[in-house]
Amino acid sequence: YYEVLLSENPDLSDAATYCTAAEVFRPEDLKVASTYYWQVKAFYDDQIVLSDVFTFRTAETPRTVSIEGVFNTRDIGGLPTADGSRIRQNLVFRGAQLDSSTRVGKQKMLNQLGIRTEIDLRKKGEASGGTGSLLGKSVNYVHIEAPSYVSIQTSANKALIAEEIRVFADPENYPVYFHCVAGRDRTGTLAFLLESLLGVPEELCFRDYEMTLLCSYSNSDTASVAKLVPNSFTPLVQYIKSYGAGKSLSLRECTELYLKDCGITDAEIASIRSILLEK
Repeated sequence: YYEVLLSENPDLSDAATYCTAAEVFRPEDLKVASTYYWQVKAFYDDQIVLSDVFTFRTAETPRTVSIEGVFNTRDIGGLPTADGSRIRQNLVFRGAQLDSSTRVGKQKMLNQLGIRTEIDLRKKGEASGGTGSLLGKSVNYVHIEAPSYVSIQTSANKALIAEEIRVFADPENYPVYFHCVAGRDRTGTLAFLLESLLGVPEELCFRDYEMTLLCSYSNSDTASVAKLVPNSFTPLVQYIKSYGAGKSLSLRECTELYLKDCGITDAEIASIRSILLEK
């Protein structure tokens, strides 16, 4: 059998170790745009053979994450920003509800992804919405009956958006998993506000939103990019950009103005950016 050691460090410190009897091994959930180092130990009856250390770099793609029984799951980390930064990976995950999650899936979320906070954006009565985290009592459970798309412009819904965003200003809450039912509308709205606040270019915000429609669970209601983008997501982006009307402001600056209008402070915005951005 073989042991495959995989690390982001050339000396293989903190390496993850995978055991396999096959001569082909495919690791899951690798970070994107990252350099990895790997080595193989082959175990025979009378000896152990150690390979050289090899390296590869993962592509600059969206980072999907496989969680048994949970759909449409990915890390918003890895996305580049307009100023040359990048959202840190392994801190903020988005996806669908956890009601079908298996024991293996829950263990992965707790032990491998290290989820400490679940933000449930569903209404009470939508499956297990409002009843506590299905990951257990060790997880901080935040339940907010969230708005989506242009409904975020009402005073009541601005207060709800502020509740959502404040979770990300506290470093003790990370890693965070946020979701609605399918991980599309309410989840997509929160993801957009976070990404645009961090400086992700508008085109990449659209791509991240559209990627949800590649999951059959998330378009089981026959929704499509052709319907949702022009009718729901584009009006959301245009509403946020209206905060910069006549001022030549970036999407990042417009989102900041909107969130301040919701009640988010400069200190909270600075904290979110400090936690989630890396050069």
